[in-house]
Amino acid sequence: PSAQQLAQLIDRVKATQTKAIFLETGTNPQLAKQVAQETGIKVITELYTHSLSEGAPAPTYIEMMRYNVSAIVDALK
Repeated sequence: PSAQQLAQLIDRVKATQTKAIFLETGTNPQLAKQVAQETGIKVITELYTHSLSEGAPAPTYIEMMRYNVSAIVDALK
């Protein structure tokens, strides 16, 4: 994004009292971390959306859903 777009995003995050930014595994977290640094919010980078993990934490669809819900709830506390 341009500097102006980034500033608008940061302002929007602050105005809406956003608590966290959620990213799926494998996503580049650079922009989210920059927004988080400017706003003081959390960045959660390990949500599973398109694939399961080999072994823990998301080896099955049900475990993936449990893991994601737990990560989201914890971040929003």
